[in-house]
Amino acid sequence: AIAAYNDFAPQPAAEVPFAEVQIHYITELARLASALDAPIVRVFTAYDRTGMASMADWNQVVASLRECAHRAADLGVTLAVQNHHDLAVDTGALLDLLDDINRPNVKLSFDAWSPALRGEPLHEAAQRAAPYAAMTTNADYVRWPRYQYQSALVNYERLSPDMVRAVPFGEGFIDYEAFFAGLAEGGFRGVANYEMCSPIRGSGDADNLDAYARGYLAWMRQHPSANPRE
Repeated sequence: AIAAYNDFAPQPAAEVPFAEVQIHYITELARLASALDAPIVRVFTAYDRTGMASMADWNQVVASLRECAHRAADLGVTLAVQNHHDLAVDTGALLDLLDDINRPNVKLSFDAWSPALRGEPLHEAAQRAAPYAAMTTNADYVRWPRYQYQSALVNYERLSPDMVRAVPFGEGFIDYEAFFAGLAEGGFRGVANYEMCSPIRGSGDADNLDAYARGYLAWMRQHPSANPRE
């Protein structure tokens, strides 16, 4: 898969064609994917910078992804929408978005990280998304509670949200056994891949990165639910 880093959120300068630029960017990635025999381009929806995302924003994302899908289809490429950006990040909303887009070459890239942080039941969410998912991207994290000292009370106030840090796969709080079981029960037969996209415990030197990758492969081999084809 080729990973796009797009954002279809409306921008304040109405005369600048932000959506068209994003569409062209994803089209070029689809062209690159086709040349590399990569069947998938992973895409995002939109961030909600104001906390006031509207149905107009939703419709902008739907229209943009439809146009991207039309162009990608001519190249034999599938778009996989990751549950990452704010708009339609909830699993039910994501499935509604997919239904609104209604294009055969638009699927999901469904990850455990987002629903786990937001408190969705992982097994249920994975089972619901599995029939529509072309891939899943995996990483594991620990939560660090945050506090602010209140001198007048000689005590600490708990802050929200927690800080999150990447750790070796299987050592974090995400219940990947439940997640992969849900995917398998829902019929998922796509690609599972590992990513290191944020600061990880132990630094970013090559030896540590290699150790993390080897740890992921070892975990996957040891857990049958993560390998439904086997």
